[in-house]
This record gives sequence, structure tokens and C-alpha cells, in this order.
Amino acid sequence: MNKRIRNLVIGVVGVVTLILVGYIYFQNTKAKNIVIDQISKMTGTQALCGSLSYNPLSRTVDIRKLTIGNPKKFNGFYAVMMPRVLVTFRDHDLETGMFDIESILVENADVNYEADGAYNSNLMEVLQHLKTYNEELPGTIQVGQVDFSDYNISISTIRIKREMGNVIANGFSIKDFNGEDGRQHLERNMDALIMNTVATMANTSGDEIDYQTRRGSRLLLKTLVDQQPGIARSLKL
Repeated sequence: MNKRIRNLVIGVVGVVTLILVGYIYFQNTKAKNIVIDQISKMTGTQALCGSLSYNPLSRTVDIRKLTIGNPKKFNGFYAVMMPRVLVTFRDHDLETGMFDIESILVENADVNYEADGAYNSNLMEVLQHLKTYNEELPGTIQVGQVDFSDYNISISTIRIKREMGNVIANGFSIKDFNGEDGRQHLERNMDALIMNTVATMANTSGDEIDYQTRRGSRLLLKTLVDQQPGIARSLKL
């Protein structure tokens, strides 16, 4: 290959690489804005996303610092902060909104649990907004499995602006999302997160949280299990 042809090939490869990088960046930015917009609408809070990157070879999306904000009357900056969410696709089309997801892994989440009386909390208010959200989502979403690794719970009440306890919750998995839309996926995961969080607080020793919090959590857990027996079985409660 002579020098002129070699330089031409290098130039073409360089241009193609720049176009590809620009396209991936554009798609990543577009997808990030979609994630923030949809989660904000469905939860009634201000969602945030630090970064989103797509790897076409492994068909994975790596989301960093995904945050579900706190409902307005609560004290903390966020309800749930997820340092990393790894989404593995079987197939997807961003233009039509078709997402066939094999698995979602949520790593090392930080849950800010703020109680408002015996049966209400910031997490419950996020869930209630999800349940009443009736706007049709664009496209279709299918999810095989969602896995939460062990996560941290910071416990407080709306009236006492200080942390009352801090415990580590065991991770859990939720499967079989067939026939559910994107809102229902998020709703069921929020149900599971709340139930697992309350169960952790109910079964925590007195050295980590106070008696009243533990007793209230046990009463609330019984109500949640009665309302959602399927999720309770999934969590092995």
C-alpha cells in the first residue's frame, strides 16, 4: 500500500470513528434524558442521572448515580440513590421505544427512609404516585429479572431532622415481569424495595435502631405482606 492510499484509509477510519463516537454520545445523551424525564414523571420527584453509557458489544447500559428524589414535604435530598445500575438487553430500539431487557442489576443502593407516622413514609408516597400515574408510556418494555445487591438504609422521621439508625439490608431478586408495562415494572420493584427495607428494620437488633422504630416496622410489615403476598413470597418473608 503506497503512502497516499494509506493516508486515505487512515483518514476514512478516523472520520468513521468520530462519527461513531458522536452517534453513541448522542444516543447516550438522548437515553439519559428519557430516563430522567420518565422516572421524574412516574415518581413525582426530581430524578437525576450522573451518566449513562451504552456498550453495543455486550448490549449493556451502565447508569451511574441514578437518583429518585424525595417528595416535597420530606427532609432529605433523595429517597433512593443508586450508584450503579447495569442493564443487559436482549434487544432494543430507542427510536420505537422497544426494550427487551434480560436483567437489571442495582448495586449498593442508598435508601433514605423517612417515616411520617406509623404507616406512611417518603417511599410510600413515591409508590402511591406510581400507582396513580396513568400516562401511557412510549414503546414497550419487557424485563426478565431485577437484582438488588445489599444496600444501606438511613432511618429518620419527618419530624426529627436527624438520622435515627443506619442498617444494611440483604439484596433481593424479582422475576417474571411478563405482561407488565414500564410503570408496573417500577411499581413492583418499589413495592419490593419498601417491603424488604421494612422487614430489615423489623428484624434489626436494638443496638442499631430504637424499639419504637422496630415495633412500628413489624406492624407495617404485616400490613404490607397481607397486601402483597406475591412479593412477600419472592422476598421469602
